Amino acid sequence: NYFINRGVLLSLVLFYFSMFFAMFTHLAELYLQSINAFKFVALRQILEKAAAIVCGAILLLLWPRLEMVFLAILFSQIVSIGYYYFKVLPFRFRLVLNWQRTKELFIRGLPFLFIGIFVSLYARIDMVMLRYFGSFEAVGWYGTAYKFIDLAGLFPSLFIASIFPIISSLYNNPAAGEQFSQFFRKSLRI
Repeated sequence: NYFINRGVLLSLVLFYFSMFFAMFTHLAELYLQSINAFKFVALRQILEKAAAIVCGAILLLLWPRLEMVFLAILFSQIVSIGYYYFKVLPFRFRLVLNWQRTKELFIRGLPFLFIGIFVSLYARIDMVMLRYFGSFEAVGWYGTAYKFIDLAGLFPSLFIASIFPIISSLYNNPAAGEQFSQFFRKSLRI
């Protein structure tokens, strides 16, 4: 927690940048999944994990600190973006910054930002309140029970993520209209 231990600031910054780069990787993966190019996604995951392990092992041997773990994760994300950019994607990303458009999008996105913040606070404020009403043990038991609720939502999201490429390819193929309808109905039954 940053407010309790301010020594983790560099780790948080490195984690932020690695998640920032992970969003670009995820966007590229969405494109590749939409064209059913799963081979490149699998190769990227192997390459990313190998880069994180090798870089992390070297950095931790030289400097055994928490920041080195996040630096290895950041390096693996940069390797992933480089793989997609130079080897896989038929188009190139260009960062074009239009300040007027950025300001407009930021203002229009503020309601979604506040909704996300309030939902996050609402979903976890009960544990903070339990800390003051009960003991840390009660918070632990409550958090453990809450993990089961989180786990219940995991399986439907995994199922949807696994059938989405098939449904999208069938939907875009006019000749597979009946096959799309059957697959869609069967997947809804599950």
